Amino acid sequence: TATGANTTEVRDAVLGNYQVVLSTGRRYRAVYTGVLANTATADVRFIARIRNSESASTPSAASTLIAERTLWMGETSAGGRQTIEIAHTFTVSASGTHTFSAFTVSPESVVLTPVAAAVARELYVEDIGAV
Repeated sequence: TATGANTTEVRDAVLGNYQVVLSTGRRYRAVYTGVLANTATADVRFIARIRNSESASTPSAASTLIAERTLWMGETSAGGRQTIEIAHTFTVSASGTHTFSAFTVSPESVVLTPVAAAVARELYVEDIGAV
């Protein structure tokens, strides 16, 4: 499913949410990996983000930004295919249910198309220890 040709962040609704109970005093790593993507327009940027709603609700573009990566798509179709991988550590200010989603946006207003079935897309959070 294409992300949409606009400068609005678009949630990866095919992948969906990752929901987990987190605790204060711990450090976590959020990971979005296994995404291969194409575009029909050469020489464009895409920004991939992981967001946390800090609740049981689905995150939005206004939710807490956990990680971000900018990708440059130099060619079109398979020749310009990029692997999107993001990982970043964070802490939480409140214990409880946290819901994460991945988003993409193109400052050039073009469509990013994830490639199906090449590898499994994953979004997860790891507990990496006490703060």
